[in-house]
Amino acid sequence: MNLAEWLQGDHEPSQRLKAVQSLCRAVTDRAGGAGLSLDPSKIEVSASGECRPEAGKGAPPGRYRAPEVADGRPATPQSQVFTAGVLCYEILAGRAFEPRGAPLLRDIRPDLPRDLSDAVQACLEMDAEWRPKDLTYVLGLIDGMGPATAVPGSAGRSSRPSGASPAPASRSGRAGRGGPAPRPWPLLAFALVALAASIGTAIYRLRQPPPAPALPPPGPTVTMAATTLPPSPEPSAPAGKPTPVVPSADLTRPSAAPTPVASASTKAVRPSPSPSPSASVALATPVAAPTAAAAPSAPPVVAATPPPAAAEPAAPAAVTSVAPPLLRRGATVLVDVHGVGLRSEHQVRIGRGREAAKGIEVMRQRYVSPVLLQVLLKVDAAAAPGAYVLSLVDGAGNATNTRPFEIAR
Repeated sequence: MNLAEWLQGDHEPSQRLKAVQSLCRAVTDRAGGAGLSLDPSKIEVSASGECRPEAGKGAPPGRYRAPEVADGRPATPQSQVFTAGVLCYEILAGRAFEPRGAPLLRDIRPDLPRDLSDAVQACLEMDAEWRPKDLTYVLGLIDGMGPATAVPGSAGRSSRPSGASPAPASRSGRAGRGGPAPRPWPLLAFALVALAASIGTAIYRLRQPPPAPALPPPGPTVTMAATTLPPSPEPSAPAGKPTPVVPSADLTRPSAAPTPVASASTKAVRPSPSPSPSASVALATPVAAPTAAAAPSAPPVVAATPPPAAAEPAAPAAVTSVAPPLLRRGATVLVDVHGVGLRSEHQVRIGRGREAAKGIEVMRQRYVSPVLLQVLLKVDAAAAPGAYVLSLVDGAGNATNTRPFEIAR
């Protein structure tokens, strides 16, 4: 069976890890995969899940092809790393890789170690400069998991040791005990009583009349006040306040006379003078609240603008690990700096003891997330081997803790 057919099936997590481990080992043993065909249809998979790439040349098909190769540029060791990274992604995720917009491996397989997910994801960088030069780090992570942790999610599948047989059960259904079997009659009688009680309760609830629907709350009540109109004033009204003269009308009969209009400052409508001043008519008019026009205009209230809140200080950052922890001289290495509270303003600083490191140059760095910062380190061939430390410095000059790494001899 080839790898393209194997990917269509359902496999255990241990088998998927073994396939990735064997694939990375085969590519690493052949000096970065030179002379190997990483076409899934030409990679044989054994019954135990071990991948065996065939010798051959040629660009891999479709989504397995590195972006620079798809653009017509020559293949490099980073191109083989991209193809192997796509294969590792599909083996571990159990789904096809999408060159644009593919979900992260750690989101699909949260049970995998975070370092392993990030290492495989680094092989899928579209820019070849940001990819690792080989698969030694991915292989080292899987080798370091050990047999106890190499199978995430497989623990607890079977608590019975291999070769152990189940305890024999007697005919009475009680393993390892003698004597007569217990009689099921008391339990059966109790079950029947409980069933009858539940049926009776259900019938009683069904016979109960449905509750009456709740009435809506009563609306607001309008109070109608009876106002008795006083007789119209005599012509001797005070000067400066003339009384409007309206023709008299019989309120009990329809009339074409215009309806008297009350001013905004009065509450009662005064009819025009009538020949019989003693006559009064009681009209039922609603008591209305004073209109907004009658109320004196108040000056606009201007709300005071609160002072701006002080900016909260940034959370302290810390470096938790540096991967890979061992660098080779004369190479440009992509290093993953893991930590907490990382920000885009942090700059990588390399030191050796209390002095600045010599022979190591920070070429580029990239902020990925608050827990990951990637940096390209160029290690000179004349750099002194031994222990070094890496730290981060923010814009204010505050440095984080240091994490050690080494340069191989």
